Amino acid sequence: MTQQHIPTPYTPLRLLPDDYWHLPDDTEESVVGTEWHQLAMRTLVNALQDVAQRAHPTWHVGDQLTLIGPQPGGHGLWRPKPDVLIHPTAGPQLRRELDTRVEGLPTLVFEVLSPTTWERDLMLEDNPDRPLGKAWGYLEMWGVPEYLAFDPQEEFVRGQVRAWKRVAGQTVAWEVGTSGRYESALGVSFAVDGPMLRVYDEQGQRVPISLEKNSLLEDQARQLADEQAAHRETERRLAELEAELRSLRGEGA
Repeated sequence: MTQQHIPTPYTPLRLLPDDYWHLPDDTEESVVGTEWHQLAMRTLVNALQDVAQRAHPTWHVGDQLTLIGPQPGGHGLWRPKPDVLIHPTAGPQLRRELDTRVEGLPTLVFEVLSPTTWERDLMLEDNPDRPLGKAWGYLEMWGVPEYLAFDPQEEFVRGQVRAWKRVAGQTVAWEVGTSGRYESALGVSFAVDGPMLRVYDEQGQRVPISLEKNSLLEDQARQLADEQAAHRETERRLAELEAELRSLRGEGA
């Protein structure tokens, strides 16, 4: 099993850039997105919850969960609500918020871009290797090890993904691995599939989404029904043969 990286509690990583003085908190209004946004988020959350339930009971898969941590420069608290997150030790219990100063940082944060959120999530500039906005807050101000922004309709980011990770104290671009997927230190990996970001487990198997699971269950139900029908037909035919055999022997019914 892949060894999990458990982030340490927040420590400042570098000075606040001159062009960014405050990270706004997320609100209910600021995180509401389009249907594409909701589809991408729901499928990602459900697949990660399946992986956690099967293999990682200490994981908490956050679904727009409020995080609490220091603002830049130590001026108050920042309360973002990342669309999806994985905290390796917070456990599966439902919660209202997670205080990173007490419980440590999530290992991986996702933002699903929408027309109302993409600028806050990335604040892209000419240098794609420099994260800004919430990406800067997660990676360089808090020190979250991995951050991935996904654009379901490729409206704002060419290739649909902009991602970074922390390596030896530095923020570097997170590129696809030899598998063709974004490989996390947690052991899971991710690949673009149209408007969805698909999850692959530690064995490299794609985790089915709800519609696919329903289809698999329907296929299994049909297969079971066919097997039961075939069994009943076999029993009926055996009864007929036994009756013919008794008739040939001159035995009564």
